[in-house]
Amino acid sequence: MSFWNQAVTEDGNEMVYFFLVMIGLSVFDIRQMKAKKQKKEMVVYLLFMLTVGVFGIFYFSDPERDSFVKVLISFLNKVR
Repeated sequence: MSFWNQAVTEDGNEMVYFFLVMIGLSVFDIRQMKAKKQKKEMVVYLLFMLTVGVFGIFYFSDPERDSFVKVLISFLNKVR
């Protein structure tokens, strides 16, 4: 295991910090978008934040696993 992965998996609170930062940024940005009445932008922003959250869970749950792109490519090769 490399030094970086030991640092990432040592205390297990990284996912909590990740979601706290995401929620904080989302609240701040959505409040500004709401004040400017940017509803379409809010929807796109929320979709991006959900995607980032899913990728964050995928990575922080096991940093040693294959990357998402590698999993996706192997899945697409099996479908053909």
